[in-house]
Amino acid sequence: MHRRETLPQRSQAQHYSSCLEAMPVDSEQQLPWPSYREYFSVLKTTAANITVLCRICRKEYSTSKTPSSNLRKYLEKKHPTALKEFDSRKSKAEHGPTMADKIHVGGSSTQTLESCLAARTSRPKALSQSRLDRLIVNFVVSDKQCFSVVENEQFRCLINALHPSATVMNRKSLVNQIDILYREQKASLIAALEKASTVCCTADC
Repeated sequence: MHRRETLPQRSQAQHYSSCLEAMPVDSEQQLPWPSYREYFSVLKTTAANITVLCRICRKEYSTSKTPSSNLRKYLEKKHPTALKEFDSRKSKAEHGPTMADKIHVGGSSTQTLESCLAARTSRPKALSQSRLDRLIVNFVVSDKQCFSVVENEQFRCLINALHPSATVMNRKSLVNQIDILYREQKASLIAALEKASTVCCTADC
């Protein structure tokens, strides 16, 4: 009785890779399931069935044109290592790379364990009081809100919930901030007009 030798997993993977590269994909006839085109190429089609050629073992296989489960079963039975690689790539495409993919134990990866953990645990920087005040001013001006909106109880609760350590300005402070913004915009407009050689004005009557 002859003993059948099984190639190591790495050798099998290299064998599958060389087989897939050796056989080009038919550009005119392609499988209706793009994820399997790496492993099968179309030979012929009928109204209900499709005949494919396995690009690994070079064997023909006929299957229904509707589901793709038969091709998966073929890989599971004939080429389990290829199916494992297929599932791995599909999982990465759906969920993104895993932590193990990002971190190389040997140290050759550009992303270290520390940087990966830092990215996972990082938090956005706290909003400064001055930045919050300017955002409130922009909200009131652009949306034509009443100045009293900053003293509305629900508005203040909203700001405090988003930024517990912040202080919500009162109506008087809002008016002062709007006046400052007006002066800044006016100065900017004057500076721009002074640089212009000609100015065209249009007025609606």
